[in-house]
Amino acid sequence: MTAKDKDGLMQLLRALCIATEDEAQYTRALTILSKAVNNLIASPTEAKFRSIPLTNAAVQAGLTRFQPAVDFLLLAGFSRSDTKLQFEGKLP
Repeated sequence: MTAKDKDGLMQLLRALCIATEDEAQYTRALTILSKAVNNLIASPTEAKFRSIPLTNAAVQAGLTRFQPAVDFLLLAGFSRSDTKLQFEGKLP
C-alpha cells in the first residue's frame, strides 16, 4: 500500500465521521469496518471473511449506507457486486 493509499484511507475515515449523524453511528460503523478488516487479516484464506454481504441488515444499517465506508473497503482491496463486497486484494 502506497503513502497515497494510506492518505486516501485516512481521508475516507474523516469523511465517514462527517457522513454519520452522531458519535454512536460513527463508532458502530468503525466497529464493523474494523471487525471486517481484522478478521480478514487474521484469517485471510477463510472465505467468510473475504466477503461482506450487502443484503445483511446490520451491515446495511451500520456500514454500507455510508458511502465513505464502502469507498474505504474498495480502496483497501474489495470489489463490489450487486450482493456483496469481495476482497480481491493481496495481504502481505
